[in-house]
Amino acid sequence: MFKIALEKNMSGGSLPYQVAHGNFTLKFSNGYTVSLAMGDGMYSEGNFQEGFNTIEVGVWDDKGDWYCPWNDNNDVIGYQTVEEVLEIINEVAEL
Repeated sequence: MFKIALEKNMSGGSLPYQVAHGNFTLKFSNGYTVSLAMGDGMYSEGNFQEGFNTIEVGVWDDKGDWYCPWNDNNDVIGYQTVEEVLEIINEVAEL
């Protein structure tokens, strides 16, 4: 299970409602970045009170190009479990 402190962003114009999400990135010495995100508008399951069973993961290189051999969309991959996230992190660290 993933647990993270609640982050609340208030948007002025285009999003007149409150969005609750959590996100952090891991930057590796090889230039790759792994982004882990959960909450409103993210491909995740769970909530901030009880935790998340799955989260959204994105990976890009030092030029900002997506790295995603796990699906054909070349975009984020959603609904990843703790074990799947660890596999992705380990794979990216070895690139």
